[in-house]
Amino acid sequence: MSDIFISYAHEDHDRAKALADALQRQGWEVWWDRTMSPGMRYREEIAKQLQSAGCVVVLWSREGLQSDFVIDEAEDGKRRGILVQVLLDNVEPPHGFRQINWGNLSKWTDSLAAPEFVEVCAGISRLVVPKKQHSPGMGASTPAFKHVPPKQVSVSDLCVSDLLTFCRSSHTLLQSFCRRVVRR
Repeated sequence: MSDIFISYAHEDHDRAKALADALQRQGWEVWWDRTMSPGMRYREEIAKQLQSAGCVVVLWSREGLQSDFVIDEAEDGKRRGILVQVLLDNVEPPHGFRQINWGNLSKWTDSLAAPEFVEVCAGISRLVVPKKQHSPGMGASTPAFKHVPPKQVSVSDLCVSDLLTFCRSSHTLLQSFCRRVVRR
């Protein structure tokens, strides 16, 4: 199964392809519906890929905001705590998604070194680490970002504010646990 599931409106095919290609060059396994083989059943395959992905990257555009499929897939990523939102146009995510920070690729020119692309990669790397590291000698580019694993701390060293900060910035499964602990 793939690291990243890309959700997009079909009108944004070219921009989705550019992002999928760039993320693959960074070492991630990317799934989007254009990778389906003839004869595969859309509903079943999309559900399987969506559920097995480590990260759902939703591409918000004027068209994406109107797509029930994009909104449903984004909702699934949000519910699972694995949503990374990306703006392709000068828009905001729909209501219900505005409390989750987003990256802005509306002016991105497909450069792997562009700060806006590096920022999106950093958001993705919080959820999934690239499986493949490219070597410059192979004609592929070196990842434009560095994955920083969460630092380990002793529970005895934490105060409540440290715990809250840790819960906001660490792995999503731990975030769910921390929210339950903090509420009690």
